[in-house]
Amino acid sequence: MEVTNLIVQIGVLVGTLGAAAVAWWQAIIAARANRAAGSAQQKAEEAASRAVSAAERSAAAEERAATAAEEQAAIERAREDRRQPFEAQKDRRGVWHLWNRLDVIVIVIELDGSEDGHQYVQPHRDIPDQLRPGQALTFSFGGGMTDPPSVGLTVTYRLTSAGEHDRDSWHTTLI
Repeated sequence: MEVTNLIVQIGVLVGTLGAAAVAWWQAIIAARANRAAGSAQQKAEEAASRAVSAAERSAAAEERAATAAEEQAAIERAREDRRQPFEAQKDRRGVWHLWNRLDVIVIVIELDGSEDGHQYVQPHRDIPDQLRPGQALTFSFGGGMTDPPSVGLTVTYRLTSAGEHDRDSWHTTLI
């Protein structure tokens, strides 16, 4: 029996050593997997951080682009207002109105509706005259037997915020 007991003991020892080797090998694999998972998690966190940073930069760039577009639109509106500061309209009675389309007060310095040395435009108020935004200066043109069918009108003006000699002009044709 002692030999049988010894064989059983050796078998148990071999089984235990085999189980210990398998457990040890699984521990090594688990440790490697844990390190790989930690590394993958760190890489994922770094990638997420880069993605957030890129999204923030993109949002900031979009905001700058939107601001630039708004500023450009405001510049274009101001440029358009500067190009077309007035609007000339004739009412049913034949009286002309020169409307201030700007958002600021302008001083009309001169209305020149002359052709061939004759002045065909007669303002109804003294010039220079201040026009608030949306206000009109009234004047007469035409109606006489010898008056031409149309005449060029040049308005010389300056903004109240501008200097005395900082003048601008606007031209249209009255028909």
